[in-house]
Amino acid sequence: MSFDFDLYYDEAGIKATAAASYLAAIQRPSFEVYGERGTFIRVEKDQQERDLKKFYLPTGHDDFGLDTPEQWGTLRYYDDAGNMHEERVEPVRSTYSLFYDALYETLVNGAPQLVKPEETIAQMRILEDATRDLK
Repeated sequence: MSFDFDLYYDEAGIKATAAASYLAAIQRPSFEVYGERGTFIRVEKDQQERDLKKFYLPTGHDDFGLDTPEQWGTLRYYDDAGNMHEERVEPVRSTYSLFYDALYETLVNGAPQLVKPEETIAQMRILEDATRDLK
């Protein structure tokens, strides 16, 4: 079982690919960005996902979702002088629960929506278009 979805953003000149395979002997990177002067690759999945699957929850655990340096992504790029650089990039720490906190604030206290309805509809259209030929 595997899939590859290519999403083209013509106005920005960007192509994004979402892919996965259960049959691969070696894990694909979970995140890749390729540019003219550099590349960013993160092989490991988000630590939050692993923690949640083990029912290790954010409440009472200061290390919830905390990535180890081995899990960080790698940035390789050329500077203005043409010299190649490589550095490990620590991810911004966050938690999925912030989304649900924002949803609560919207529903109970009338705060602005974190995810706008048109953004949700756009995501649904992308998924529908991507899976239309799979039926």
